[in-house]
Amino acid sequence: MKKYLGFIILIVVVLVGVVLWVDNKKQTPEIPPVNVTNTSSQPAVSNSNNVAALYTPTPYQEIKSPVIVSGKANFFEAVVSIRIKDDAGKVLAETTTMASGAYDKLYPFSKSVVYLKPSTSKGTVEIYEASAKDGSDTNKISIPIVFKD
Repeated sequence: MKKYLGFIILIVVVLVGVVLWVDNKKQTPEIPPVNVTNTSSQPAVSNSNNVAALYTPTPYQEIKSPVIVSGKANFFEAVVSIRIKDDAGKVLAETTTMASGAYDKLYPFSKSVVYLKPSTSKGTVEIYEASAKDGSDTNKISIPIVFKD
């Protein structure tokens, strides 16, 4: 009887694990890195030392939450920080995403970013690398945008 009980418990644990894994896949849909506003192969904005380029959104583009922020970067450990602020300086969203590689060239990244309701009609989207030394923003690209919300 004890042999069967252990076997039954193992089967139940495996089945619960499979159900949870399948349910998690259904709840977190993959957001493809779609570039709907900048159809050119050139970035909308790049920084002077060529370690980052922002493709979407483009400068002065009207955006709505969620907004897809995409580009290419060569940041330490491939971590790209994203910040959206309104013109009053209020941070509406702050998040990170991963570029698909690091160290030897620019690698693509894309993230759908949900932001809080802005208090002004204009703002900025920033991508940057957080300094390993002191956490300050380095290699930052900041573009002006217009909120449609």
